[in-house]
Amino acid sequence: MKETRSNSVYWLILLAGLVLMASVPEQAGWIDTKRGWFTQPMVGSVLGLGAMVLFAAWKVLFSCRIRSLNPGYLLEAAFISAGRYRVAIITSGLFFLYINTLSVIGFVPATLAFVTLLLWLARLLDRFWFSVSVFALFVIVLIFRVGLSLWLPDVWLYEFLPEHWAIFANQYL
Repeated sequence: MKETRSNSVYWLILLAGLVLMASVPEQAGWIDTKRGWFTQPMVGSVLGLGAMVLFAAWKVLFSCRIRSLNPGYLLEAAFISAGRYRVAIITSGLFFLYINTLSVIGFVPATLAFVTLLLWLARLLDRFWFSVSVFALFVIVLIFRVGLSLWLPDVWLYEFLPEHWAIFANQYL
């Protein structure tokens, strides 16, 4: 019984990996290039997902040989396993929220909120770690925006600011 509970997360990984692999053709199209098939955008994700599905399937097949699996029991074991991974699930949800708020509130505010929430989850939110994260964010902005001249698309929220503030915010925030 204990072995099924610890292995039920592999059922979830296997199902999620298969769903993601099925959606790869819709998410990453084929690009016409003369550099070779290995430069296609979908190759890396398919290799990573394939490895994940392969090893999850191995663990699932091994657990199926050990005992017969009741679907109701598997569902219960999956919820119990999900409880063990609650920090990872919460962090994944926060990362999804972070990625989707980049175009709404900008890189600096979204990253600062994301890192602050991660520090709070890790119980490390104090003046020292908050100031280290603000400094690291400042260095990242200097390296990528000023040093390498990599820019993100304009943030629609900054359109409500006066024009000279909006230009500054779109460049550095």
